[in-house]
Amino acid sequence: MLANQDMHDVELLHSLLERCLSPNTTVRQAAEIELKRLQTAPEFALVATRVALQNNLNADVRQLAALSLKGYASKCWVTSDGGSCPQSVKAEVRRLLPQGLLETNSKIRTAIATVIAKIAQFDYPEEWGDLADILLSGIQSTAGETWQISSVHGALSVLRDMEFTQIQLPAVCSVLVPEIHRIVCSPTFDLEVKVDGFAVIDQIFETLSNMMEAFPNEVNNLLSIILGPWLQTMQLVLSDLSDLSDNALLLKVEAGRTAKRVFSSFLAACRPSWLSYFQVTANALRGLLPTYLGSINAAQQRSGDGVDDPKRPLQSYLRTLAEFMTTLFLKYRPIWHRSALSERNKPSEGYINLIADLIYYTQVADSEVETWLDDFNAFVENEAEESYSLSVRDEMTELITELVEEDEKIGKLTVTSIINNTVRILTQATHDRDAALDPHWWKKHECVLKLLGRSNSNISDRARDGSFDLKGLLDAVVWQDMQLAQYPILQARCVWFIGRFAELLSESMPDAISTVVSALASEVPAVVKMSAVSAVQDFFMVGKPSAFRNAHGSILSLLLTLFSVDLQTLAVTNVLETLTLILKANTALVNDHIVDLCRVWLAVSQPNLGKDDVMLSLLCDLLDAIVKGASPESFAGLQEHIIPDFTARLKSGEEQEQAGIIRCIAILVKRSPSPLAPIHFSLVFLEVMEIILSASLSQSRVLEEGQLWLKMVIAKDVSGVISWRSGDLVGLEIVLRFLGRMISEGEEDSLTHVGEPVVQLILKGGDSLTPVLPELLTALVQRLGRAGKHAFIQTLVIVFAHLIRLQVVTVVDFLANVRVAMAMEGGVEERNGLDVLLSKWCEHFQSFSGVYATKVSIAAMCTLFACPDSRLSSINVIGELISDESEQGVKTRSKSLRAPNRYTKIAFPVKALKLLIHEYERAALRGEMEDDAINFLDEEEDDDEYEDIDDEEENDDLDAVVSSLGGGVFASGKPRHFRSILFV
Repeated sequence: MLANQDMHDVELLHSLLERCLSPNTTVRQAAEIELKRLQTAPEFALVATRVALQNNLNADVRQLAALSLKGYASKCWVTSDGGSCPQSVKAEVRRLLPQGLLETNSKIRTAIATVIAKIAQFDYPEEWGDLADILLSGIQSTAGETWQISSVHGALSVLRDMEFTQIQLPAVCSVLVPEIHRIVCSPTFDLEVKVDGFAVIDQIFETLSNMMEAFPNEVNNLLSIILGPWLQTMQLVLSDLSDLSDNALLLKVEAGRTAKRVFSSFLAACRPSWLSYFQVTANALRGLLPTYLGSINAAQQRSGDGVDDPKRPLQSYLRTLAEFMTTLFLKYRPIWHRSALSERNKPSEGYINLIADLIYYTQVADSEVETWLDDFNAFVENEAEESYSLSVRDEMTELITELVEEDEKIGKLTVTSIINNTVRILTQATHDRDAALDPHWWKKHECVLKLLGRSNSNISDRARDGSFDLKGLLDAVVWQDMQLAQYPILQARCVWFIGRFAELLSESMPDAISTVVSALASEVPAVVKMSAVSAVQDFFMVGKPSAFRNAHGSILSLLLTLFSVDLQTLAVTNVLETLTLILKANTALVNDHIVDLCRVWLAVSQPNLGKDDVMLSLLCDLLDAIVKGASPESFAGLQEHIIPDFTARLKSGEEQEQAGIIRCIAILVKRSPSPLAPIHFSLVFLEVMEIILSASLSQSRVLEEGQLWLKMVIAKDVSGVISWRSGDLVGLEIVLRFLGRMISEGEEDSLTHVGEPVVQLILKGGDSLTPVLPELLTALVQRLGRAGKHAFIQTLVIVFAHLIRLQVVTVVDFLANVRVAMAMEGGVEERNGLDVLLSKWCEHFQSFSGVYATKVSIAAMCTLFACPDSRLSSINVIGELISDESEQGVKTRSKSLRAPNRYTKIAFPVKALKLLIHEYERAALRGEMEDDAINFLDEEEDDDEYEDIDDEEENDDLDAVVSSLGGGVFASGKPRHFRSILFV
């Protein structure tokens, strides 16, 4: 084993590194542990350097030595205690390492270059003042001997990984940059060296861009020295299409990326060169088009050798040109608009030709077609507008889309150009098809339809004003292409296209529906069926579903059959969303298909219910649409089938799946008649209560869904809760135990709905709640005293708002006699419950969310304002913001922490009047004023957030319960039995 004094022994370290490369896991892991120990030795860096530089050693070991040295430098070169590596060792390492830049083995040379760059971050220029001279000497070598080429490569590799500071950049720009420019322009250096040179320059321009805001004058001075020659050189590289070898294309990629950075960062300096670069880029796109189309259409490429692989040099360069073109548009819109405009205020011929070239680039590659036909899920993912692959097709599509959408004036010119080219391209493609000149004619049809569909909003406007003949396109192209079964991708595009223009298909709707139904029903490839699903979505979202109501059932049945194939996530979401749209538009279908709907929903939910929020939301929406449209008999059968599955999965599921199941059960409860079916109490109630009672306070999803479910259960069948028994367990007791735990111990983030089941329990609990109500309300107001988050404060305040509407005098008297520890800036202060409620309520009143909660809050505030109790007038609440005249400028977060906002204090009635006047003015502006300001509380909420009580008998019972707050129950003290329930 090596000791510190043995670290000079290169052979021993070489042997250790060899073992680190061993295929034997035991040997390798033991060696790695020993290497890690030796890296703490003072002279490790020097020995590792010598191993890396010794030519007669194994190349892999030398490379590993350099990489180990880089890791060592990152951790140990400079530490908080001054550095664990001795200065003498550092100096010797700095002296030896540059020799590695002459190494002919590129892997070793690159590894050593990264080590030099890493150490330079710490030591240059203070401790390593001659590094710039060393690198300059390296790049000044004349190409000839192998070692000289390696020297240039090595020096550029270091520069590429170095990070320059404001102090270093003047020397870099004045000395190194001209030398790199010489290398890039010299015919004696190979293309790989020039690629490295552009990579270094790109990094230098990036550094200048980052410094521009802080040091604009200094950066502009440096740009005046270096930018001009590089603009000329980049333009020459981009314009030269004589050499399309891989290395030449990689050089163009680096030049294009650098040009993009320069034009996006230094607008004023680059503006004079905009037109010439625009022309060069457009010419390059046109010049490369035949080569690109030949590659994606070559029959020999269908075997999957990756000709459309984004990593291939040609594809990389075309993507770079598209990205650069996007920069020229987004950063220089006025110039772009002028260049695209003809004298007649229409797109110029040159601009129309540019758009044509971009459209041609959006043709699909043979290898993509093969992939999609083998795996329709890949097609679905590619079709999603939010998805993005690195293909040339997608890059050009995005460029055209941005030209259409990002600027109104340029968008109009681009749409006109697309329409003009549509006629040209489709006509030529049809001619080529009929004359058997081009077997890939269908790709032109497909890409034109895709671009028209992507721009459907703008194209629809043109169709309405008569400048685009949509019906003619459907008759001449779409309906005919749909018959060509030998081109399934074209068929899929036609079906998709029909859906994109569903809003305008009044005359052609029968043909459109027939086409979509046929696509779903026929023995066609799955890509066509998936496009039909997208079309159906569009029919229901932007079309007129009533126009084809007689086809709803057929479409629904065909969609349900799609689950028999292997649908992956995105395809599943598309079909689920489409099913939901159909059922919402035609609820009568539910009963006819209830068995299949239930079977499919269960099959899809089992692997997906706990997957993610999007899938859960879609499954819940579909379930809600099913149960909403089901007849009482169908609904009862559905519950009998689904609920046993739910309870089985509740016992074994993970937290996210449990939360999803509880949400689904809440949907069944919400749509159930009152009282609930016995199955809810025989199978569900105890299972859910046990889960939410045993859940840790950090399991916010389960607790939130549990609170909402409990609210629904109490609202629908409070009698069932009260009468529920299982051995020693009593329904009301375990509900109160859960609420008590949440109120007293729960984290605020998981308690945003805790007030809702409490409200329902108070509204509908009747005499059963009388013994425990004082303690429950005391717990609520005490937690309100230390509540800090707005949503939690709202849910607690709304409980008291409901009670105040019914028995304001009793509630005021009750709260005035409760002592609460309230959190204040200076600590904790004891106040009465009325003071706490009014303070929190007034502070957050204007931020309450939800239509129903806001209305309850306003109505209760009106009731309190009208109450003559003198105790209300004696309570001071938050008033107006006190402005600090000494504060200048915007108040930042740090300023707020140093000096928090201060407010005046005003009497509660004054604050209440101000708040109500403000709400009156807001309502007047929205046009929502009503004759009776309270009657709106009796309106039924569409989202069933709360259910109001209209039955006089129930209101009488509630009055009696609330009245008990001022009677013997509270006066006689808190019942010990219910205290144990609430706070166990």
